[in-house]
This record gives sequence, structure tokens and C-alpha cells, in this order.
Amino acid sequence: MDFITQEAEKFIKNNQNINSRSEILKILFNDKELKKAFPWKIRYISSIWFIAKKILELLKSDEDIEVMAIWDIKYKWKYREIMKNLDKKAKQYLLDSPWQELEWYDVTGSWNFEIKKIIANYLDEIYDFWELKDIFAKNMVITNWWMQGFNIICDAINSMNNNEKKFYYNEASFMPIVDVAKMRFWENAPCKILKQKNSTNFFINSNDIDNIYSNNKDNSQNIFYFIPVWNPTWVKIDEEELYNISKKIIEKDENAIIILDSVYMWLLEATASKQYYQKIFNDKKVLNRIIFIESFSKSLWLTGLRIWTLFTYNDNLFIEMQKSASATTAWYSKLPSLYLKWLLQNKTDIINLKEIYNYWSEIRLQTYDYFKENFSHLFDIDNSLVPEEREWLYLFLKLKDWIKEEEVYIETWVIWVWVDLSDWTYIRYSMWLV
Repeated sequence: MDFITQEAEKFIKNNQNINSRSEILKILFNDKELKKAFPWKIRYISSIWFIAKKILELLKSDEDIEVMAIWDIKYKWKYREIMKNLDKKAKQYLLDSPWQELEWYDVTGSWNFEIKKIIANYLDEIYDFWELKDIFAKNMVITNWWMQGFNIICDAINSMNNNEKKFYYNEASFMPIVDVAKMRFWENAPCKILKQKNSTNFFINSNDIDNIYSNNKDNSQNIFYFIPVWNPTWVKIDEEELYNISKKIIEKDENAIIILDSVYMWLLEATASKQYYQKIFNDKKVLNRIIFIESFSKSLWLTGLRIWTLFTYNDNLFIEMQKSASATTAWYSKLPSLYLKWLLQNKTDIINLKEIYNYWSEIRLQTYDYFKENFSHLFDIDNSLVPEEREWLYLFLKLKDWIKEEEVYIETWVIWVWVDLSDWTYIRYSMWLV
């Protein structure tokens, strides 16, 4: 019996007179053991959702609980048809592949250069690498999931510099990365939060960098983690501002490392994404201290195949990352690399990406309108980020001052991740299977 079913059956046994979804959610959110078992919010919320759905299923209830906010059933089915078509073609490709290609493991954990070049060509469509494309293809590390990828980054930074670390991140960041940083190699120096300026400006400014270095008198190595197109807020950092901040950091500290989590760059219009990093690409002194993070989980719908790509201009950083990858990812099946190769070489025949992006945009706007119309008493709409037509993936809604996240989940029956910021609590809504 799996964990979800076990918890659901235990719940029914201990709460025999409870059968409404509101009461079920109230009890689950008050379960201290569940909260203790899943310290990361995204795992905690997902587990409660799965358990609640299983309870309702076992009770043969007609009620349901949504996650990530999909409302229009025609889009659900349209989405499923696209996924079924992709799945069918992928299975056929693997069936037609020579057995020799499927038998062997990736012994070195380095993938092969042919696939790296294919990935670099795909990323070039987003970033416009120019002469850097071959360098990034060479200095690329591919991993099977984000946690493993960030651990590889930690290993590389540690191996190149034995000094204590200080890790700086924006307040509204992808917090699981910060949690890994706390666990891994900043034991003696706490992670430093760079707080938002207001409800729409979540990035730091030049004065923040001055303050960091005026107060930093020791020999610790400074690590900066930025998300140019942000998870969870979906705010895009101005490219000129990002470059100026990065340049100032390296001018003050040539040993600093800047990690740019670029997983959501692909959703910008092509002209915007290709322009975004050009100043950084042309400034080799800054570029040499940067590690880029990329993923295919959203851009190619590989939600179940969590492939992360790390690339850098810095040869030494790449060597250390590859050492860690060889130690931690060797002996994985070649299936992910074969599948990714096939998908990237045939993506225009398999997936209509423009149709997918328009679908996401449409469902975002519909969901925003739904919450605004039906639950304005829960959300501070005026101080929330209003979704735009194209460059938008998540909804990031601020709760009213007296409202708690559990109340929102129980009343709306739609649950996803809450984010605690200095000015109050927000909820990030997304989409199931995305």
C-alpha cells in the first residue's frame, strides 16, 4: 500500500463522521505529523491534496479538490490529447531504437557531446549564444533532477574555494534551492535574504551590493542566486539592471559566484529572450563567474523527466561540476538522453509550442478572473501581480491581512504553494501536470 492510500484509510478510520471536503482539509492541515514529514511546502501541499482526493474517492464522494487551478474542462481534454499524442510517438521511437542503444548505462555520467550540441542548438533559439554556443556545449553538465544539479553546483564551488560561504538570494525565490544551500555547504554562515522593495519590485539594487560589501569584512566567498524570470512571482528582472548588478558584484569581488536560474526564460517572446543576456555574454569578466541553470520540464512538457542543464563559460567550474556529476550520476540509463535527443530533433513535428504557450496564457487569465470575481474577499487584488497576456506562467496572489492560507484552500478547494514574504502571505497558483 502506498503512503497516500495508507494515510487516507487511517484518516477515515479515525474520523468516521467526517465526509465533507472542507472538514477533511481542516483536519489534514492540523495534522502535525504530516507537516513534520514534509518540511518543504510544495511536498506538503501536494501530499495533502493527494490524500484529500484519495479520501473522497474511498468515501465515493461526488466532491473533488483541484490543484494548480484548471477550470475549463475543454482545456483539460485538449491538454490530455496533446500529451497522449506525445506519449504515443515517444513510445514508438523507443520501440524502434536499436537494442544496443538502450542496453548500456551512461558509465561516466557525462552524456555524449552530440546530445550536448543538440541541447546547445535548442537553447541558442532562446538565448542567441553566437560564438559562445560551442563553449557552452562543451562546458555543459546534464543531470536528472534539480536537487542533484544544485548539489553538483555546491560541490564545484566548494572544491574551488575552501573559504566559508555566504549565500544571497532574493526574498521571493525558489525556496527548495535555498533549503539545499542551507543543508549543504553554508553551515557556518547563514543564507542572507535580500528583501523586496514593495509588492511589485522583488529585486535588489546597487545600494544593496554596496551594503553587502561594506559589512563583509571576512574572507568568505559570496554566492548570489538570482532568478531572472522569477519563480514564484513571474516578475522579470530588467536585463540592464541584472547586468549592472552582476558587473558591480564582480568588480567588488572577483571570487564571487552568480547563479542564474533561467528555467523560465523560454516563455519570453523570442526577441526579448535573445536580447536578455547579451551584455553579460559580451562581458567575459562577468560571464566567467556565472553558472546558468536550465530545464526542459516546462518548455518541452517533460514534467516527468526532470532533466536539468548546467552550463558555464568558466572551464574550471565546468571541470569541477563534471567531476561531481561523474561521481553522482554515472550508471544511469541512457533512456532520458535518447528521449531528449529525439524530442529536440523533432519538436516542431511533435509539439506546437506556440499553441501550448497560448493555452497557458489563456488559462492564467481565466483563473485570475475567476478568483477576482468569486474570492475577492480573500485576496488583496490591488496589491497582487496582474497577469499579462504572454509573459506569464503563474498567478501570484496576495492574501488580505487577516486571511490565512488554509482558509483560502478550504473555501476555494483549490490548493497550491503559499509563499511568506515580508509584507504578508501570497499563494502561487499553477497548473496540474505543468
